[in-house]
Amino acid sequence: MDDEYPPSGDADGGTESERVRFEYDWTTTSPAVAIIETVAAAADSDPEDLEPLYDWVDPDAIDALFEDSSDTPHRSRLFVSFTYAGYEVTIGEDGVTTAQPHEPV
Repeated sequence: MDDEYPPSGDADGGTESERVRFEYDWTTTSPAVAIIETVAAAADSDPEDLEPLYDWVDPDAIDALFEDSSDTPHRSRLFVSFTYAGYEVTIGEDGVTTAQPHEPV
């Protein structure tokens, strides 16, 4: 994880009933780390207390999806959403990562 926790950036919310949003630079923070930090901030917990990300998604695959590829058109439209540790997580090519409590249908 990065030395800085909670992550710097744009934070909306901070309680379990609100959405938490951070913006990352993929050249300095991997998407997998961003997911863990964002969910930890939303849950008001230490990142190490969360369930392992690999129990939910493949962290290497997530990182590979968002590798810098400036020669690929329309990369800013890429985003992935999934549930992790009770939160609906959305991560985008633009570096924006959000987490909000998952409410089953």
